[in-house]
Amino acid sequence: MRERRFALFTLLVSTLTFLTSLFLPWRQMHVAGGNGSFGLPGVFSDDGFDGWIGGVGDVAVLLAVASVFACLGALVRPRLAERLPLGGLGVGLGYLAAAVAVQVHAYTVLIEVGIRTNPRSSARSASHVHSVWAYGFYLGVVCGAVAGLCGLFLRRRELLVRRPPADVVFRAVGVGLLVSFLLPWARQEPVPGVTFPWVGDSPAAISALGLLLGAGWLLSSRGKGLRLATAVAVAVLTGAAASSIPVFAARAYGAWIGIGFAVALVAIEAARVRSVRLPRLPRGWIAVRATAALLLLIAFFLPWEHLSAAPEHFAGRANGWSIFPGGVAGALALLVLLAAILLPELEAHAVTGVVAVALLVSIMGTFVAVGGESRIFALDYGSYVGFAATAALVLSVLGALRPVPVDPNRALVRARPLAASLACLAAVVLPLWEVLPRDWTQADAVTGELSAVALLLALYLIRAWILSTGRRPLGRTLTVLPLGLLVLPTLELILLRSEPIRWGGVILIVLSVVLAVLGWIEERRGLESLGLPELFRVDRIEAET
Repeated sequence: MRERRFALFTLLVSTLTFLTSLFLPWRQMHVAGGNGSFGLPGVFSDDGFDGWIGGVGDVAVLLAVASVFACLGALVRPRLAERLPLGGLGVGLGYLAAAVAVQVHAYTVLIEVGIRTNPRSSARSASHVHSVWAYGFYLGVVCGAVAGLCGLFLRRRELLVRRPPADVVFRAVGVGLLVSFLLPWARQEPVPGVTFPWVGDSPAAISALGLLLGAGWLLSSRGKGLRLATAVAVAVLTGAAASSIPVFAARAYGAWIGIGFAVALVAIEAARVRSVRLPRLPRGWIAVRATAALLLLIAFFLPWEHLSAAPEHFAGRANGWSIFPGGVAGALALLVLLAAILLPELEAHAVTGVVAVALLVSIMGTFVAVGGESRIFALDYGSYVGFAATAALVLSVLGALRPVPVDPNRALVRARPLAASLACLAAVVLPLWEVLPRDWTQADAVTGELSAVALLLALYLIRAWILSTGRRPLGRTLTVLPLGLLVLPTLELILLRSEPIRWGGVILIVLSVVLAVLGWIEERRGLESLGLPELFRVDRIEAET
């Protein structure tokens, strides 16, 4: 017990330090005659990249935040430690530390090649490009390695268990797939010698996190029945990552290696199935939802946008997986499909999942249709198939809705935190819908992959407050969710501390603090303890009548 708590403390400290390292320089570049900016000639002068870079940085931040919450929860409530994927979180942080380093190196090579090949660069600048790893890199890699060792220590029991050869092969192929995400998946066609890993792409990141966090459960007796479905889901997401290569790039060898490992996972699990027991086919609205989710997944592989002024003999098309936030929307659609067929215990979350998919797809449509002032891209036929499938998804949950018992007195008291939760959702979604005035440049609450996660947290917070009106036990949900929502804009404001403050993030922070306080009061003694003005006392009105 003492060793476990020491490992948890070490994991917590290493995670916090790794999170801090993402705000520090990981790579410094020196260019002769540089002017300290990204403009040529002389792109850099004692400048470089920090650890929070691209999609990999977003994923690393999210996993670090989840690890901090999980460690704190396990330390406060030791019984909770057995139900949390602490080992997977630690190993995942070690993996993402390597991924961030690989991504930073790829961007460094891009800048160096750009300086050397740009005609405006002076001969002296082009021949004196020098880059070195900075202190943030060493701090992040060391802390990631420590977190990974702590994760392996926390999972030592399952690692030391003797397993059948098929399990060993499954684990080895899974590790191979994780390594393939760190290899070059895309190469920049106009700039020779520039390649990029694809672990920061949403489908690849979700696939990698699923393997890292769910490996122990999948190899246990509880997850035995879902191994094949999980392998198929990983293969779909890996294929989605391979298909989401940008328009002006081409696939590199890492994409084909990743596809090979993903197919091998499916083959291994399919070979182990001795008796095929087909799941019971859904009926009614659940069947409609499963069909719509499947159609939406197919639509994501179709062209969603194309260049409105593409050169001759150049298609210039991109599918739904390559459009923000298509990776998250597609993964949720895949989860909705699996829930309808194999996981009936997740049916209680179907409405929230479908609403999240609908909001994310609407953001995708806005992202392409509005497209800024340049209007470079236009909607393609795949987007219309996706919109129709999303509409069918929404219809399937609306048709299955049934009235739930609501206590009027409890609902009235909880209307204020519910309104604040809806305001959190609006703060995240409205800037992404491009409905705000264009001069409101600081309206974004969160950006990138963090915005998709913030949207999910806001939706589940709304669901939790709705359920609280019916006296359902919710544990610590009403406190933990707003705290998670609070962390995301706070970290982004720290990252952008040298830029003008984004008031959208400040609004989300204030709302999250208020909701965390109200949630704590609700869980401790109930919001009724705050009292209500006599005008709103429904029980007194009923008594007087």
